[in-house]
Amino acid sequence: MCHVLRVPPELYVAAMRNGARHLLGKYDFTTFRSRICQAKSPVKALDALEIEEVEGLAGPELRFHLSARSLLYNPVRSIVGTLERVGAGSWTPEDVKTALETRDRGLRVGLPA
Repeated sequence: MCHVLRVPPELYVAAMRNGARHLLGKYDFTTFRSRICQAKSPVKALDALEIEEVEGLAGPELRFHLSARSLLYNPVRSIVGTLERVGAGSWTPEDVKTALETRDRGLRVGLPA
């Protein structure tokens, strides 16, 4: 399945890749869980998350490749949206780790208190 999201042209892919590294491994992925998810446990293992830069028909594209034995309901959209925040500069790569650890993507991470 393929979904496309048009975002501002200047995303910092290196920062996005650094943020993605915080998601690799076995964690409680409540942060990225849909409200209607009915999985018994939010603990899942994300084995790979690669961001590929390609030249598409309408210009540069980023393609996200995720690999896991199982995932929660609808987490890829949340993960990609979070990494887009990192690429746009509104979050740091470390904010991804904070959101994962606190199990709350709605926190005002990346912003002064």
